[in-house]
Amino acid sequence: MRFFTDRSCELGTAHVDYAQYWRDNLDRMPKIALRLSAGMLPSQLIEETTDPVFLHDARIRAFKVTQNVLSLTLHADDDGGLRIVTLHYDCSGFSIPEIPAALQADFSDADLVCHEFHIESDWIEHQILFAGGVELKIPFRILEAEFEPDRGLMN
Repeated sequence: MRFFTDRSCELGTAHVDYAQYWRDNLDRMPKIALRLSAGMLPSQLIEETTDPVFLHDARIRAFKVTQNVLSLTLHADDDGGLRIVTLHYDCSGFSIPEIPAALQADFSDADLVCHEFHIESDWIEHQILFAGGVELKIPFRILEAEFEPDRGLMN
């Protein structure tokens, strides 16, 4: 993680620095990444986003790789209910990360703690940190998502 490190969280700078990074790169980030960043960014940045998605405490329930596309299905909180979020990362040209067995278990160590999107030259990396300390780094060029329920108008 670049912004949500132990040190930056202790200093209270993680959210401020990450929000500034987003402001500086907003035109280069996929719109769906903004919708997925609720809780990681201040509400002012996502206020125009229809139906923001909170991934904190989400757990991986399924994954598959089909023709260089990594699909992760997460069970996330939806105001006390369940929301199914399926992320489809087009990883063409990249090595697709393995999903450790520890993240497929139904234990609190598999809870998603925080995540960040980073722009690299002509691609983006989604870094996801789980409670047990496992970090996934998923490089992609295209990100699509499905939500159940989906109350949003944008993807």
